[in-house]
Amino acid sequence: ESKKNEATLGRLSEREKKSSEALEVLRQDLLLQLENERAERKTLQEKLDLQNAAHTAELLLLKTLRERHAELENLHAVLQEETILLRAQLAAQEILISKHDSFVKQSKEAELKMETKYNDVVQKLSQVLLELEQMKKLYDSEIGKLKALLLDTQKQL
Repeated sequence: ESKKNEATLGRLSEREKKSSEALEVLRQDLLLQLENERAERKTLQEKLDLQNAAHTAELLLLKTLRERHAELENLHAVLQEETILLRAQLAAQEILISKHDSFVKQSKEAELKMETKYNDVVQKLSQVLLELEQMKKLYDSEIGKLKALLLDTQKQL
């Protein structure tokens, strides 16, 4: 019976050894599984952090785009006001050009009238001058006659 007990003890010891080895393998497997889960959790946390960073970047980009959009709307409003002012300025310049053209036309017409009057006056003065020259010739002729008469009269006296 003692041999039987020893054999049983040997088998039990052998089973305990195998169980211990199996438990060690199981423990190592669980540790490896735990390490893998930690690594996976770390990877998932890193992915989550990257997604959060990407989301934050998208929010900042969206904020910047909204600001740029507001700036562009303001610039558009300013450009519309500038366009209105430039159109008003252009209309005013067109009116001034029209008035200037009208003034130039009136000036040319007045100049033409003045030139015509000047030519008329020159013609009349030329006519008067001719008449004066004729009168002078007549006057000179009469003076010549009077001098001759005076000389005749003086000789007779």
